[in-house]
Amino acid sequence: MDENDKNKMGILGLFAFVFGLGAIATVPLMVKSIEYAGKPNTFQVTKDYNNDGATDGVLKKQGGHLVPMYCVTDANGSRYVSADEFKTLYPDSIIDFTKLEQMVNDGNFDLEKKK
Repeated sequence: MDENDKNKMGILGLFAFVFGLGAIATVPLMVKSIEYAGKPNTFQVTKDYNNDGATDGVLKKQGGHLVPMYCVTDANGSRYVSADEFKTLYPDSIIDFTKLEQMVNDGNFDLEKKK
C-alpha cells in the first residue's frame, strides 16, 4: 500500500467516524419525537356547549390546548365534530366558536357536566 492509498483510507476512516458520531447524536432527537408521537390526544365528554340538547366534549391536544367538539346526530347516528365541520353542517349557526374555544382554554368555562 503506497502513501496515496494510506491517505485515502485515513480520509474514509475519518468520514466514517464523523458520520457515525452524527448518527449517534441524532438518536436522542428521534426518540424525543417518538415520545411526543406516543402521547395521544385525550377526549372527554363534558357538557352541552352550544345549547342544542346534545352533550358535547373537549379534545385535549398534546400541548394541553383544549378543542371543543360538538355532538351531531344524523341518519348515521351520533358523532363528534370540530367547529369547522359544525359550521359546514349548520351554516346558519350563530355560535361564536372562536370565542367559545378561547373561553374553554382560559378556564372561563366550566367543563364539568351540570347535574
